[in-house]
Amino acid sequence: FQSRAFEDALLKENIPYIIVGGVSFYMRREIKDMLAFLRIASEGADFLAFSRTINLPKRGIGPATQAKIRQATHEDLIHTCAEILAGTIPIKLSQRQLHGLKQYVGAIQAVRHLIHNSAPIHEMIEETIERTGYRDLLKEDPETMQDREQNLEELISKAVEWQEENEEGTLFGFLEELLLKGSPDQTHEADCLRLMTLHNGKGLEFDVTFLVGMEEELFPHANSLGDFESLEEERRLCYVGMTRARDYLYLTAARTRYLWGTLRPMRPSRFLSEIPEEYLKKHHKEMFSPYEFEEASTAFQPGDSVYHKDFGKGIVQKAYQTSLGLTYDVLFAEGNDTRSLVAKYAKLAKL
Repeated sequence: FQSRAFEDALLKENIPYIIVGGVSFYMRREIKDMLAFLRIASEGADFLAFSRTINLPKRGIGPATQAKIRQATHEDLIHTCAEILAGTIPIKLSQRQLHGLKQYVGAIQAVRHLIHNSAPIHEMIEETIERTGYRDLLKEDPETMQDREQNLEELISKAVEWQEENEEGTLFGFLEELLLKGSPDQTHEADCLRLMTLHNGKGLEFDVTFLVGMEEELFPHANSLGDFESLEEERRLCYVGMTRARDYLYLTAARTRYLWGTLRPMRPSRFLSEIPEEYLKKHHKEMFSPYEFEEASTAFQPGDSVYHKDFGKGIVQKAYQTSLGLTYDVLFAEGNDTRSLVAKYAKLAKL
């Protein structure tokens, strides 16, 4: 998932690159699925988006039924589906198909409600993931589930960053930009930048090598912490990556990352501190200092009435500590939704 930020920068600067042993972030299946859900929510006549998403998860609505829905549609495929469910358009469906179609229409209408209210794009993506049950779909392939979940997380982060850079930007503009990035020119140049995982780098050597994402819970991965053998395997993998460099090796770590739309402080990887100082040339004087955020100035108790600029009025249900600090579960009146909010980022106001 880390490739997304680099691909964005490389495309912006028109620097040729290839992904060794993988595909572009924007060409990955789960990313294309989410963008298709957003397209059908914003542009009801997009049949390609409709046909890609109608059976995610499987609903038994095959090509023949899809063709009938398309033929009965004048402008908006979702409106047509709603009329089929209401019985005003006589297309015969099985109980399984009707149940699946009802769930699909409900999910798209929920996203449309956010679009109509000009909600942040990252919330539209989160709502799409939640209402479509897409996480359950990922569980069907346990081997790729974690990577694909991280890619969805990165898409949410991309949406947050995009709206910060485009304050007046719309969902249409967001989708249009990502559509262009999803169709990059294939480069076959020998002199181009190569992006790859550490596993795909085994056996290769380069004059200049960058190891990125050298942060706790990324490298070493969170799943390896607390398990000696897994941690040792991560350490060996780090060694493999470092020895890909012939002349120059750069080790980088981010101080903060957007994860699920929330800015999170990151700690430098323990592997960095294990390298003897005499072999390092630091390009940042605070390289090994953790980046700290100020704690929330006001603490709330369960039962307190609060206000959030995006979600409106709510009542604190629970207050507890997480790895990100003080966190609240808040029940918001609009939509009757409970959301978990990190106190120092949420900017809640007491009513």
